[in-house]
Amino acid sequence: MTGSNATLICRDCGGAFLFSEDERSSFAAQGHLHSPSRCAECRDGRKARQAQRGMRPVPPAFRDLSQLRSAVVCSVCGQPAVVPFAARTNRAVYCSDCYRRRRANGTDT
Repeated sequence: MTGSNATLICRDCGGAFLFSEDERSSFAAQGHLHSPSRCAECRDGRKARQAQRGMRPVPPAFRDLSQLRSAVVCSVCGQPAVVPFAARTNRAVYCSDCYRRRRANGTDT
């Protein structure tokens, strides 16, 4: 986005909408990292549909993978590793080297 105002295209209705500097500041203060992908009307409609279905609102930084990192022990070599997802205790987890070897050998499932 350049300048104080930006014209964006709504992903739902395809209409153009203005994203002002004031709105940008407000979004940033709420923790949003990116510009909105929906116009105000479509955002309000989506929130209403989610409320009707009993869905919880998704927090602004839900795509932040740094919160999902897990420290694990590789199932093959036993070395400590950090993976970019919440590891399950009932599933094998691999360090980067072992994972690359498994993929190269075609043993990745």
